[in-house]
Amino acid sequence: MIALLIFTCIFFLCNLLGNLVPDSFLLTDVVLDILIILIISVFYTILRSKGNKREKKLQESIDKLDNVLYTSDQAYWSWDFIDDKIIFSDRAFEMLDYEREVWNQNEAGFYTMVHLSDLPILQAKIKKSLDRIQKGKDPQYEVEFRMKCSDGSWKWICSRASLVKTINGDKPRYLLGTLTDISSFKRTEQSLMLRNKQLEHFVYSVSHDLKAPLVTIEGFSAIIVKGTKECSLECEKRTSLIDYASEIRHAAQDLAKSIDSILELSKIGALHINRILVNTKTIINRIITMNQKKIKETNAQIIIKNSPKLYVQEDILISILQNLIDNALKHATINGKQIKIEIEFQKTFRGTTIVVKDNGPGILKNRLEDIFDVYRRFKNEGKGLGLSIVKRGAEFHGGSAWAENNPDGGAIFYVELKGT
Repeated sequence: MIALLIFTCIFFLCNLLGNLVPDSFLLTDVVLDILIILIISVFYTILRSKGNKREKKLQESIDKLDNVLYTSDQAYWSWDFIDDKIIFSDRAFEMLDYEREVWNQNEAGFYTMVHLSDLPILQAKIKKSLDRIQKGKDPQYEVEFRMKCSDGSWKWICSRASLVKTINGDKPRYLLGTLTDISSFKRTEQSLMLRNKQLEHFVYSVSHDLKAPLVTIEGFSAIIVKGTKECSLECEKRTSLIDYASEIRHAAQDLAKSIDSILELSKIGALHINRILVNTKTIINRIITMNQKKIKETNAQIIIKNSPKLYVQEDILISILQNLIDNALKHATINGKQIKIEIEFQKTFRGTTIVVKDNGPGILKNRLEDIFDVYRRFKNEGKGLGLSIVKRGAEFHGGSAWAENNPDGGAIFYVELKGT
């Protein structure tokens, strides 16, 4: 297009010169040819100069990007789907200790470098990205997999990539991305998992050792209570002995509950999430049945506003709801009113938020921030682990837990569960 414009300008300029030059002035064809060549040379020099400047700026940008990625210990790559050609930066070969000529830089060659266990995950990510770009959605993805080094060892790589369409936008042509060596992070992660496993075994062992004598204490205190009731001691002495034995038994039961709570709290931290579709109505009814005695004693009213099916880890959801209901039953009795507990599941764009309201005394303002912390107490009630289990369960599902005072009286607890 530019060349056509140049020659058009030259043509009109020559015609103009031919018209302006008098016939008496001898302008030979050779002179005209020289003039045309000079004009073309000037235009070519101007265009070449601009082109060189653009190329220089482009090369400077590429060099800057290369330096930034190199200093951040990242490699970059480009995959042309149509020509089946993959271009890697020098850092990629350094990362895996390969010579550039050794690596067959196409799809088949690249896949031979990926660990067989990780290959289906990588291919599924790329396919999903292709599907997303066809639907007009964000085609970016991130995936972790192992790549083979020249010495036969494996390195963990994190690849972040995005699909790029052709100029006419018909279909994707390029896959552009980076490679980051995360082997050190993976080793640390595996070490932490091993230590968590060891800690879990330790907690279970200690808990078992603590619970064994508690069973004995509770059993014998129950026998003392029963035997004292049947003996012929004076009424006042018998009553005192029964009270003492009952206190021992209750203390043993409380300690057993604390140990169970510690086990539950440690278990949540050590688990890998295993989501299934669960019926919240079934779970809440089961918890109400388990707490039937306490509910009757307090004349509590539990209102279930809705009960959707959620995609969660079932035992963790049971722990969350059990502790929220137990907390409401325990603290709402302090003000002497009939306990009223409302349970609602609110759908959000992030997942589901469990909302539990009660009509108790509410929460002190200076306690709202730390009420979910381990071993925080409310007027010496409870062992301080129930709400910590709630918070840990929320975080286990990628969410969070918080509380606020209800303007109409009582407290409101929120538990966010992502991806439900």
